[in-house]
Amino acid sequence: MTVLRVEAASTEGLAFAQGRATAEASRERLLEDLAHVESTTGTPWDAFCARSLLARTARRAHERLDDETRAFVDAYAAGVRAGGLDAWCDWTSLGVMAVHHALFGSLGHHLWRRHVARALGPDAVTTLAQEVPALSGSNAWVVGGRRSADGLPLVGADPHRIVTVPGVYQQVRLVATDEDVDVVGLTFPGVPGVQHFGHT
Repeated sequence: MTVLRVEAASTEGLAFAQGRATAEASRERLLEDLAHVESTTGTPWDAFCARSLLARTARRAHERLDDETRAFVDAYAAGVRAGGLDAWCDWTSLGVMAVHHALFGSLGHHLWRRHVARALGPDAVTTLAQEVPALSGSNAWVVGGRRSADGLPLVGADPHRIVTVPGVYQQVRLVATDEDVDVVGLTFPGVPGVQHFGHT
């Protein structure tokens, strides 16, 4: 997989450049995500998005962003539009993030538990649950710097997502030269910045 390298002077310029580069490199994927967010694919997923008010929630979340974060998100959206996707709204990236979390997070488990509790009672949830024990932990770990080759600590984990083809992530390196930003990690195409497994 190719690492998308994006460079600009400022973080806002970086967001614009990342949006444009993503639109140019992943146009079909962004169009698909946009259709999901706006519930226009005619699939059962659309019905779910419409009932869950996903687009409205993304718009409202965008309205509530602090000024600096909104400027970053809006610059990314402007970059996507400059890359040829005119329908991309300033709030669309927040909808894409919500889609990825709904599809690959634990939403299904939460919905199942609620349905069972309503249909069979709260005790049935415990009886029927096929989840890991309540006291189990995640599969994250840390290696102290004294034990690593370069003397720096290491953190390892996984994103707790199912394997899909194509994968949901895009590798990216983001560099803002005037602000001493140099980040490498994984992003959801359509969402600015790095969401998972980043390092500086």
